Amino acid sequence: MIHSLKRCLRTSLASAGIEVRIASKLSGVDPLKDIKTLHNGRPFNTVIDIGANVGQSALRFHRAFPGSSIHSFEPVVASYESGRSNTARYPAIEWHHLALGNAAERIVFYSSGTSQMNSITNTGIPSTGNDGERNEVEVVRFDDFFATRRLQHVDLLKTDTEGLDLAVLQGAEAALSGRRISYVLCEVGFFEADGGHSYFPPIAAYLEKFGYRLVRFYGMSNVSHFQQWGVTYADALFAVPHQDS
Repeated sequence: MIHSLKRCLRTSLASAGIEVRIASKLSGVDPLKDIKTLHNGRPFNTVIDIGANVGQSALRFHRAFPGSSIHSFEPVVASYESGRSNTARYPAIEWHHLALGNAAERIVFYSSGTSQMNSITNTGIPSTGNDGERNEVEVVRFDDFFATRRLQHVDLLKTDTEGLDLAVLQGAEAALSGRRISYVLCEVGFFEADGGHSYFPPIAAYLEKFGYRLVRFYGMSNVSHFQQWGVTYADALFAVPHQDS
């Protein structure tokens, strides 16, 4: 009876030019499902989670790629401690109280709790008591971390650093040029004046130099920024076509 009703409903909708499809089987909805499809059953060993906040992404990566090692980077002390606690039962998730960038340095910045909006762009601002928690953190280049840990390949590099993602990728130049990274998942913005999101054109142009191409956008937001209309930010997935790794 239920199957008959479904067929009848689909037939009626089709006659009106409406196609019904099962969302869980669609591409372009979940980047991790699309990565699994693109990876085509090959071993998935290493995930880099930059801007890990309190571990929500790390847990998603662990569920999607249960055999992989996950390196979570979080510069905000409160978020780092919460993330470690939230994922403590999963030994494959390793936390690093570090920031990633295009130069090795040590910085001080101020944050508000474990907010996902925290950014290390407010460095060097003296605290007045209302600027949030003081954080001191080491900034490292991804290429240096890659070499120090003797990694051979990274299957997924995810970066969400509230506007500093281009610097993160510039610090991964050697790994990207050597195509030691299969997929890059990056939060991007579509208005240059929006300092909270990395502007998409420079990100795409930089990755294109190394042969990476845009696969899809995910989670497009229509929230208005600066009284601008239209899509403001999304997650962008990049990959090297026809890769053998």
